[in-house]
Amino acid sequence: MSSVDSNPNSNPNPNSNSNAFPVGSRVILKDLTKGTEFNGKVGVVKSKVQDSRQQVLLIQSGKTLGIKPLNLKFEPRSVNSLSISELKTILTLKEVTTLSGYDKSQLREMVHIKTDSEEEIAELLYVHQEKENNTPKPSHGGHGGAQSGGNGNGNDSASMLANMSPEQLHQQARMMRTMPPSQIRRMNPQMAGFTDAQIQMAANQMEMMANNPDMM
Repeated sequence: MSSVDSNPNSNPNPNSNSNAFPVGSRVILKDLTKGTEFNGKVGVVKSKVQDSRQQVLLIQSGKTLGIKPLNLKFEPRSVNSLSISELKTILTLKEVTTLSGYDKSQLREMVHIKTDSEEEIAELLYVHQEKENNTPKPSHGGHGGAQSGGNGNGNDSASMLANMSPEQLHQQARMMRTMPPSQIRRMNPQMAGFTDAQIQMAANQMEMMANNPDMM
């Protein structure tokens, strides 16, 4: 794990150390003066801010870097890549109160109008996901309580999948099929308890969702 430094003259970013990127966000590295070869690379945020940096796992290389939030930006999400659930989530966050009766194309047009950029779309979804993950969920007694530990990982994984585009799902599935399962478990806390077979099943699920966006 290593750290790379930024350009001190970079424009201030609203995602400062006090307002870091949510864990699990897909981001693009930018404005690095040391380790400039990492500029433009896509990664996943793996930690909250520690010593003014966040740990970012690079998708292609599997390398983890310590990056300041001002050297990150959200990987854009196009309106066309969004599921109906994501479209409705964004519109709800934009205080649109009536969503029933609209088809997917109409919801897309509404999101186009209500958002300023594809980067804002990604930010809205990841911030919402973080709030959902941090909201205490009611525990269930009896038989349901005995299964709560396993279901927690499943719910977190499902939430992450819902915020990925078909292209991102394909990339993630390919990575899971080419990397050793032990490394996948180390890099993805949600999969720490998965068997090799379960990891392959998750990759298959990602491919299925990528090929059938309406499932998302």
